[in-house]
Parts: sequence; C-alpha cells; structure tokens
Amino acid sequence: MNHELYIKRCIVLAKKAGKNVQTNPMVGAVLVHEGRVIGEGYHERYGSHHAEINAINSVSEEDKHLIASATLFVSLEPCNHAGKTPACSARIIEEKIPKVVIACKDPNPNVAGQGVETLRKAGIEVEQGVLASEARCLLNHFLVHQLKKRPYIILKFAQSKDYFLGKKGKQVWLSNEQVKILSHQWRANIDGILVGKQTALSDQPSLTTRLYPGDNPTKILIDKALEVGIDNPIYDAVSPIIVINESKEAKEGHIQYIKLDFSVPILPSLLDRLFSLGIYILMVEGGGFTLKQFVKLGLWDECRVIQTEKILAEGIKAPSVAGNLIKKEVILDNQILYIEPNTVK
Repeated sequence: MNHELYIKRCIVLAKKAGKNVQTNPMVGAVLVHEGRVIGEGYHERYGSHHAEINAINSVSEEDKHLIASATLFVSLEPCNHAGKTPACSARIIEEKIPKVVIACKDPNPNVAGQGVETLRKAGIEVEQGVLASEARCLLNHFLVHQLKKRPYIILKFAQSKDYFLGKKGKQVWLSNEQVKILSHQWRANIDGILVGKQTALSDQPSLTTRLYPGDNPTKILIDKALEVGIDNPIYDAVSPIIVINESKEAKEGHIQYIKLDFSVPILPSLLDRLFSLGIYILMVEGGGFTLKQFVKLGLWDECRVIQTEKILAEGIKAPSVAGNLIKKEVILDNQILYIEPNTVK
C-alpha cells in the first residue's frame, strides 16, 4: 500500500478547512481497505468532529463491515483526550481499526505520544513519520496560537524592481491582474487585514475579496488621531472594521474603536486585543511604516513579497525582510516570494 499517497490526500483534505478551525490544527484522515478509499474526512470547523471521526462516519452502510480490517491514515496523531469532542483514539479502538498511519505527532509536549501509546496498548499497529515535514506545515497557525497566544501574522506587499512600495501620497499599482485576484483569494482565507493611516489615505482601499468568491476579512486600521474620514472606502459597511486609536473606545454599528496607549509600542497590546476578538490569522498589507514595525519587533510568521518589473526610481522603500525563502511562484511578469523567519525550523 502506498502510504505517502494517502497521507498526501490527508494533507489536501486538511487544507480545505482553512481559517474555519480557528485555534485548532488543520487535520485530514483517510480510511483505506485493500487499496480502496472507503471513507475520508477533515476537521471542518472549530468545535466540530475531528478528521478521524468524520472519515469513519463517511463510510457507506455497505462498507461499514470493512472498517475493522481497514487502515486509517491521518496527518496528525489522534487525540487522546475529550474536550469539545470525544477522544479520537477511543473511537478508533471502538471501531476495531487494526492499523493507523500517522504523519506527525501532536506538537504539544504535554500530550505528544499519548494517542499513539493508547492505540498500541489496545493492540493497534501504529506507523509514524510518513511525510512528517509536509504535514507539520499544517500546524504553523496552531503552534503560533498555542505557544505565542497571538494571531498568525502574514506580511504582504508588492515592490518595484528597485525595491519601492510606491510613491508618497499617490496610489501606485505594481502587481498584475492575476496576482491581484490571488491576493483576494488570500484575503478570503484570513480573519483580519491591517493597514496604517497613510495607506488608507493614499490608496483608499476597500480591503475586500471582490475579485474572488469568499468572505471579506475584518478590516483593521491603525489611525492614532482618527484622521481618516468616515467617507473613506475602508469604512464601507460590507465588512466590520476595527479602528486602533489613542482617544476612543466604542462600538458604533460595524465600526469598533479600540483605544491604545501610543506612548509605547502598540503592536503587542494590539495583537492581544485582536486575538481576543477572534482574529486568528492576520494579514498586514501596509504601508511601509507599519510593515517595518512588525519586522522590527519580529512579529511575523510568513511574508509574501510580490516582486514586479516596474521601476519607480524613488518613493517609499520596501521593508527588508530577512528569512528563509520557502517557495517562489511566477505569475506572468510577477514573482511571489514566500519567506519564513530564520528562527523557524
């Protein structure tokens, strides 16, 4: 049996959940009997059944008798504790599944290996480590949420060939149309999108997913003195907006004002507030000053740089992001560089 093939399928399934799992990990599972998939599932949303349970429940009535002689493939070690849902290890034992193939262990040191141990004690054969590194990438958001108690932060910006973001006070389009559509797809898979005051004033962004079918993220605007007028497109009621400022704490319709102390760096307290409000995946889109503050404080988990062929000669310098290049994608005359911090292993 091709174990890697089925773990790859688990990973594909897991990614379907996207931001819907909130602070839980993305997990996929496939149940295979003699080379035929008889059930598959993924953890679809926070608080709902886990991947293993959904895979077992998806088996048709005529195939249920095959479960007790099938192999379960799962991208993450089955949980061994009951929380919002029952323990997956208990259900696997109950169904008498004879073999489980796991991509990677639970990263939580307090529970890692417990699911495997429980299964083995019940006489179930367990194989681990199949495509572990690929499956571990599914846990990036989860690990940030669990260990750092803040949103997973994606920095995103387009830069000219000579490394400028744009020109001060002017709207400058750098990325091509295909990349713009991709950017809107990214927006559909995040909880919040953040810009600073200057970007709102010069670019007049709506920060929606209008070029791609999907939910609009919550907009977050840093506007210390509330200089951005309410008629600016960023205040459009198509999605909620959180306005970070130094004088006002209030909720007015779709607008939530959050007052912070700007005499000290605001990002740590800002991230705490956003996390408490359910912003678990945050994309920072600009401008230059705001992006550089996140870079300076090391508050980022992924950076997506859109490298264009346009030359500006002068303007707002793009931030310098030091990290590991994990992927390069070419879309017509644009390149997208996907970068992770050097500290990521």
